[in-house]
Amino acid sequence: MSVVLERTLGEAARPTRLARQVVSDKTPPEKLPHPPGPKNINQWIGLTWRHAAEFWLSPLRYITKLGHRYGDLCSFMLFTQRAYVVNSPELIHEYLVRRRDDYIRAPWEMRVLRQLVGNGILTSEGDLWTRQRRIIQQAFRGALLPRYSEVTLTTTQVRVGAWESAGEVDLVNEMAALMMDISIRTTTGINPEVIGGPSPEQLSDAIIEGADQMSREMGIPITPPKWLPLPSSRRKRRAIEAIDAYVHRAIEIRRADPDTYHDLLAVLLRAVDEEGDGKGMSDRQARDETATILIASAHSMSSTLGWFWKLVLGRPELYDRLTEEVDRVLGDREPTFADVPKLECLTQTLKETMRLFPPAYVLFARMPIRDTQLGGYRVCRGGWMITMPWVTHRDPRFFPEPMKFDPDRFSPEREGDIPKGAYFPFGHGPRVCIGQQLAMVQLPLITATLLQRFRFEPQPGFDDMTTHRELAVRPATPCPVKVTRRDPLPPRKPR
Repeated sequence: MSVVLERTLGEAARPTRLARQVVSDKTPPEKLPHPPGPKNINQWIGLTWRHAAEFWLSPLRYITKLGHRYGDLCSFMLFTQRAYVVNSPELIHEYLVRRRDDYIRAPWEMRVLRQLVGNGILTSEGDLWTRQRRIIQQAFRGALLPRYSEVTLTTTQVRVGAWESAGEVDLVNEMAALMMDISIRTTTGINPEVIGGPSPEQLSDAIIEGADQMSREMGIPITPPKWLPLPSSRRKRRAIEAIDAYVHRAIEIRRADPDTYHDLLAVLLRAVDEEGDGKGMSDRQARDETATILIASAHSMSSTLGWFWKLVLGRPELYDRLTEEVDRVLGDREPTFADVPKLECLTQTLKETMRLFPPAYVLFARMPIRDTQLGGYRVCRGGWMITMPWVTHRDPRFFPEPMKFDPDRFSPEREGDIPKGAYFPFGHGPRVCIGQQLAMVQLPLITATLLQRFRFEPQPGFDDMTTHRELAVRPATPCPVKVTRRDPLPPRKPR
């Protein structure tokens, strides 16, 4: 498997240090040099066509290669736009936290995202973002995690109830379907068909189709106008219509009975901005935040689960170790929220999975709103800041033998050796993923449930690590396994 990883993921980043300029923060940016980078044809065309094609066709490989050659901060021109690649934890923290007021999220990416998720927490800026973050945090507070955990466990048990009779399943597809079910039930608690909306499969297809199309367009500063009768426009329109039909009806139902339910949407609709105007969300804001949560949670977590099984099933000793831990912690009872801290090896394995395949493999690009400096170099207004956890997580300065899948990196004895800020699978800074705490509860509960209930025998092709790049890097190939039931627990009934 280590050979497969080396071939499919590319080389690990070399320990190249940035030749940092030692300058005062008060030095005018225009007096500083640009960061090092590949040669441009001229200021209008930018990179040679070979470099430009390599970037657009394989940005993961290209950005990794730039880090090899130029270090922690480099820049290049894409036509008239200067892009900056930032790889080191120190510089990432500097521009995302210490100098965050110098940057906004890249307008061209947000313009694409807003077509599907509106002006929610993912795309808003300034006071609106601050207000929405305060309100949404109330739906993710720790006291609610046990409730969401129960929904996660019930949905998982019901979904996998038919696996034994199936004999063989594809864990990549099954994890995607399972996470869509969990995301719907956790977010709104409403079956789409029950309220006359699209079927769960249609809603799932709409979310996947919409997210895929967004991902294709986000890296292009100029996208076709919506009125052009292109296949991509039709796909987006179908996705938006399906999501709107479901979410608006769900909001209507929850508004009519605001105090009975405890799903994320119900909590959001009851919440008010206690530190601000004392008001709650409008229906439009609730729609945008609900769509954002549905898409982000289903997409990123299903990707992590798909990679988890591909990586674990290729290591029989680790698989047995995880099964033994689950049996020791749970015995003959189902997992609960209280068990999560006890599933240490399982949590370490999930963290290591997200090191190699981070849910946010690239952070949303930032754009400087004024000339500024970073690491002693000039950063020009209107540029394009690129940071990839995918690259930093493979840097041997921070993770020795970075292409080795080693869950013990995150053991209590060794996790402290990881430099601060080098591991950021959910993003970094004030805009770190608001659902990361919930994700780190749901992921162990889902995998523990499956390890307890079934024995998986991998079939040919399970270890193909080819990637499919969207909003998250997900497996492009199946993970076929034979399924054998191994526990006596009766299947749960849907509520």
